[in-house]
Amino acid sequence: MTLYLIRHGQTEGNAGRFVQGNTLVGLTEKGRSQAKATGKVIKESGIVFDRLFCSDLYRTRQTFSIVFPDEKDRERVVYDTRLREIDNTVIAGRDLAGLVSDYGEFYRDASRRLDYARFGGESSGSIMERARSFFDYVATECAGCENVAAVTHGGFITAALCNVIGAPRIDIRAVHIKNCSVSEFIYSPENNCWILSKFNNRKEI
Repeated sequence: MTLYLIRHGQTEGNAGRFVQGNTLVGLTEKGRSQAKATGKVIKESGIVFDRLFCSDLYRTRQTFSIVFPDEKDRERVVYDTRLREIDNTVIAGRDLAGLVSDYGEFYRDASRRLDYARFGGESSGSIMERARSFFDYVATECAGCENVAAVTHGGFITAALCNVIGAPRIDIRAVHIKNCSVSEFIYSPENNCWILSKFNNRKEI
């Protein structure tokens, strides 16, 4: 079984460089174009998805509806809160430059590690556990499926990658998840483990 993790398209927050958290932030025109391009690549690949999942946040819902425009896909998608971005809603709306100015290395370290517990938000351990839980769920509940897709967020994909490769902690400096990129993970039932197959694939827009 192959699990395809698709990051949402560029958002107003990505473009404006401000914290989004779990707030209602939508795609930019570029983000919509990125989603269309990814949808075209998936359609031309001929891959048939047995199961479809999506984060319940607005930006991922928007992306899903563009990447998978078929009404039947919209009817069968499962919205799963485990696929949400790291919850830093406590500082949502703040621009990144202002946070660095106010908190310096304190904020930089939180951002690099995806650990906002010190600000009253979610910890890196929490998002790592969410990623493990979702991957375990897919391995068991989607057994027998050939292809599964999930539209999610950069932080979640980073946490998933760290889990799969056995990284001791998250450090986003080691990897940048592109908007509307597709990363593929293969489940091996014989070894009961996930293997990274392809990472960060995207048609440039």
